[in-house]
Amino acid sequence: MEAKQIFKIGLGGLLLYYGILRGARALVVGIKSYSFRNIDLANGTVGLNLNFYIKNPLFVGLTLKGIKGYVYAQGQKVGYINTEINYYLSGGGRTHVVPVVVNLVLGGLADAVLANIQSGDIRTLTVAFDGRLYVGNWNVGVPLQITLDYNDLVK
Repeated sequence: MEAKQIFKIGLGGLLLYYGILRGARALVVGIKSYSFRNIDLANGTVGLNLNFYIKNPLFVGLTLKGIKGYVYAQGQKVGYINTEINYYLSGGGRTHVVPVVVNLVLGGLADAVLANIQSGDIRTLTVAFDGRLYVGNWNVGVPLQITLDYNDLVK
C-alpha cells in the first residue's frame, strides 16, 4: 500500500471518529410534549410522560443508551430520571421522539407550588431538566428549561 493511501485511510478514520464525537456533543435536545399519567397517593408520586426530541446532525447514526437526571419545578427538585434505553438515532439531521416516564414526588411538587406562589407570578411555572444522555461511549450534558403558562398547565 502506498503512503498516500495509508494517509487517506488514516485521515478518513480520524474524520469519522471526530464526526461521531462532535455529533454526540452536538445533539439538539428538547422536550416535545408532556402529559400526566396518574397520581399514586400510597407512594406519594405523580406519573409524568416526557417526550424528548433529539435531533442527530451527524451523517451516521448513534445509539442512545440512557437518560439520567433530575427534574425541577420552580427550582425545587421534584423527580429523577434513570432510564436505560437502546434507541437508534439515525443520522442526517433526523429528529426522534423518545418517551420517558418520570415519577414526581408529591412533597417536591408541594414545595414547587409554594415557591411559585411566593414568586408572585402564579400564571407561569418554570420546569427544568438537568441531566445527561448516554450516547454510544459518550455522555452529553442536557440542561433544559421551559416556562409553562396557565394554558399549558391546564391542557
